[in-house]
Amino acid sequence: MGYSLSGVFLVLVAINYCDLMRRQIPNVLLGGLLICLLLAFPQYWSSLGLSLAAGGAIWFFCIWGAGDAKLAAVLSIAIPTSSLLNAWLVTLYAGGVLAVVYLIKSRVRHCKPDGLPYGVAISIGFFSQILLSSVDIA
Repeated sequence: MGYSLSGVFLVLVAINYCDLMRRQIPNVLLGGLLICLLLAFPQYWSSLGLSLAAGGAIWFFCIWGAGDAKLAAVLSIAIPTSSLLNAWLVTLYAGGVLAVVYLIKSRVRHCKPDGLPYGVAISIGFFSQILLSSVDIA
């Protein structure tokens, strides 16, 4: 599983880079992330449909942006249901820190903020739970 988690981490780095630079999360990277997660966590294949349906509903009803919703849906495949609340809480905290950093950056540079790359916060929140749930406690 270690190699698979390394693959997940590398794809998340690429996703966050794109989100930071262009405020877009490319579908091809989300597809790569989905493949890495399915290889790393075959025990969670049964939650695939539910996770993708939830992400699609969030996007369809304009509750959240397309890339962010798809990222959260794909990452939720590898998290046990009991850890999803923790993933969202860490995501919210990371998003708050990110918002403060971007607010300070816009004040220092005297420029209008160009949006918040929330994919970074989602990656931090969900990947932290993926790591915690994959650790075997003997």
